[in-house]
Amino acid sequence: MAGTVTMKDIAEHLGVSIVTVSNALSGKKGVSYALRSQIAAAAQQLGYEYSKTQKSRKQGKKIGILVSERYVDVEMGSSFYWMMYQQIACVASKSDCVTVLKVLDQAAEKKGEVTGLFDETQMDAVIVLGYLKKTYIQKLTRLSTVPVVLMDFWDDDLDCDAILSNNYLGMYRMTRHLLKQGHREIAFLGNIYANSNIMDRYLGYQKALLEWGVEVPQEWLISDRDTETGEMSVVLPENLPTAFVCNSDFSAGILIERLEENGYDVPADISIVGYDNFLSNSRFADKLTTYDVDIKAMASLCMKTVLKRMEGNTRRTRVQIVNGTMVYRESVKHR
Repeated sequence: MAGTVTMKDIAEHLGVSIVTVSNALSGKKGVSYALRSQIAAAAQQLGYEYSKTQKSRKQGKKIGILVSERYVDVEMGSSFYWMMYQQIACVASKSDCVTVLKVLDQAAEKKGEVTGLFDETQMDAVIVLGYLKKTYIQKLTRLSTVPVVLMDFWDDDLDCDAILSNNYLGMYRMTRHLLKQGHREIAFLGNIYANSNIMDRYLGYQKALLEWGVEVPQEWLISDRDTETGEMSVVLPENLPTAFVCNSDFSAGILIERLEENGYDVPADISIVGYDNFLSNSRFADKLTTYDVDIKAMASLCMKTVLKRMEGNTRRTRVQIVNGTMVYRESVKHR
């Protein structure tokens, strides 16, 4: 388009009002996320100069962080997701953004109560921290007028950006470590139907066993939580393996307690590996061999994605994977 492109030109091009274009490009409320993205794309296509507007939109923004009470309520201040929230808040502050934490009670999640989540202030984006029911996220994204980014979980039916730890590769490597140490009787602890993270970790475990030609009985696929409520509990199988692959350090901690109650020693009798590298308030925290989730890198990538979306980036949503590292400690014994 010849000459200087104005907001009027963009409005006429899309068949919307100049006020709508102005609100969208300045980051004001009242414009749906889809239309905001469409206006931003048209502005770029037509050659509209709005670098100053972009700068103002990136600064001083408010980001809502939504997390279930089952992840932070019991151990507020010392849970894995509380630590993840702190990292996100730190990265956000460096971009002149403010985070507002909303702890969602399970009753509201089950009823699908989305309206009024952040009624004390208007948000410019929402980060969902940890798995929530698919139907809830679908309703949230349908009603939201701002970008929604998923942190530490995903679902292929959800049209949202997602940031994940490399669950599949991480648990594959943890299982291979046990195999290399001579273990062939290896159980998996985790409810694979509870969320996609646990399922992916289970698949990584299965890949390692298949490569080594190891078969395990069905009783060694052991649930650690209720699918609906998330309530944690571990029941030991009648025939114990020589090692356990635990879907999380938290589950590993519960398992260790059960084993010790029954007179077993870790790792003298049974070896254990976990996932997350976070076992709060446990005397076994510095002894558990585990997979360290790079929370800092995940938080940085999450905020980068949020900022791009607030700028009006219209590319397709995607899942971004962050690798972690193995941490070798004292919970595995060579056989």
